[in-house]
Amino acid sequence: MAKIPFDDVGTVGINRDLEDHALPLSAWTAGKNIRFKDNKGVKFSGDEVVFNPPSVPPYWAMAARTADQVFWIYTGLSKVFTFVGGAHTNITRIKTSPEFTVPPSELSISTTMPTIAIAPV
Repeated sequence: MAKIPFDDVGTVGINRDLEDHALPLSAWTAGKNIRFKDNKGVKFSGDEVVFNPPSVPPYWAMAARTADQVFWIYTGLSKVFTFVGGAHTNITRIKTSPEFTVPPSELSISTTMPTIAIAPV
């Protein structure tokens, strides 16, 4: 079997979406516990604790990146939180949160009926 040299081992990474013959030489079709860094394949060093303890047991989590920071959004079964810079913040939709207190301005109910003009036929 002939050996085919190729450079830039980590430029494409692992691609399981395309057929093998459609991939460039620097692409991989499978891999386990590997990450690509500086055009090299390196052993993945494992998991890292991101936020401990969370405010609720996470049901779903996602990292989000802005121009200057990375933050996490995670949910329990009834609340949504963010984790930024070591602080957990409840961002659950206010009116459905058990911690929400209705402001007095929203408690007043209007008793006046709107007037409707009906044109004769």
